[in-house]
Amino acid sequence: MTTRAKATDLGALRMDRETRGALGKQVVGQILELVQTGTLRAGDRLPPEREMIEIFGVSRPMLREALRALNTLGVVRSTHGGGAYISDLEARTLLAPLDFYLSLTRANIEDAFDSRELLKPR
Repeated sequence: MTTRAKATDLGALRMDRETRGALGKQVVGQILELVQTGTLRAGDRLPPEREMIEIFGVSRPMLREALRALNTLGVVRSTHGGGAYISDLEARTLLAPLDFYLSLTRANIEDAFDSRELLKPR
């Protein structure tokens, strides 16, 4: 049975309004942090868009952009009309984008090593 993340779990995550251009990245970062800390677990349903817009203080397009990014990373899966869920968080799912990237060319391996800094926990 999936559980739905409560607005109170996410409520403390107000976005820094001074960095408007990075709001989408902030939303992605906040949701990733909730997954890393165990507040959100595999199979959890995210609140509806309207609630997340209120929680994060962002526009609908900005929220959708962040959810698309999380979908690309394999962290969130969305179904039309069914909501957004935290994925199974299995290594195969999470590493699929990196696997595809590396398959494009061996030269990308150097770029991948450079990008590892983005993946390190802070």
